[in-house]
Amino acid sequence: MTTRPKSSLISPASILLLFCAGSLAAAPPATRPAAFDEQAIAELVAATSFKDFGRSTEGTVLARFERPEHKKLLRVWVAEKGTLRAGSTQDLDRAYSSDRSQWPPYTILFTITPVSPNRLTLDVHTRFDMGLTPESRGGSEETWTLTKKGGRWSVTNRETTMNID
Repeated sequence: MTTRPKSSLISPASILLLFCAGSLAAAPPATRPAAFDEQAIAELVAATSFKDFGRSTEGTVLARFERPEHKKLLRVWVAEKGTLRAGSTQDLDRAYSSDRSQWPPYTILFTITPVSPNRLTLDVHTRFDMGLTPESRGGSEETWTLTKKGGRWSVTNRETTMNID
């Protein structure tokens, strides 16, 4: 009886595996997640949001979460002297404390969902430190579409889904 070396045997499972691997490598770009600079997106969220605000934005807290349900906190920033600096969970805790005097002027929570290499969807929830009553907050919830052109992201659509007062 003659035995063949294992290297010369190609099983149907191996062929299927090679075919699937080749198919994945050749997947169209739209199925691959978009690459983005988290800091640049946070700066775009701040700059775009701040245009809508009528007073000082100094101390505004921005927080990125993994999902719109805000289960997993990914990163926190604080607007300071026209730029965003790294923040902490304490900054976010302060923004939601029961002590209104500690609230920043605005708190912006957002998530990023890659749609394609040149398109992102953001859920942006903005809270103001004042509402209709002295102890309430106002705000809005929006869905933004960001498109990348020439290496830069820009907001191409904003849809308000809820206003809160």
